Amino acid sequence: MFRIIGTSWLTTLGSTCSRIALTLHLPVKGLVKATIFRQFCGARPWKNACGHKLAQSGVGSILDHSVEGAGR
Repeated sequence: MFRIIGTSWLTTLGSTCSRIALTLHLPVKGLVKATIFRQFCGARPWKNACGHKLAQSGVGSILDHSVEGAGR
């Protein structure tokens, strides 16, 4: 995932395709949740998260509320 994100033309292509898909109201939510979301988000909502299990393994986590792309 990080190698793909580090490739500028793939990132540009992905961003453009994402914007087009969202503008056209295509059902891409499942695709995003199955790929990118799972890489960067621990859980949603927090009450279902495994933050305590991660902490026991020495993995830190950060709570963040993001409204990017929420159409606000």
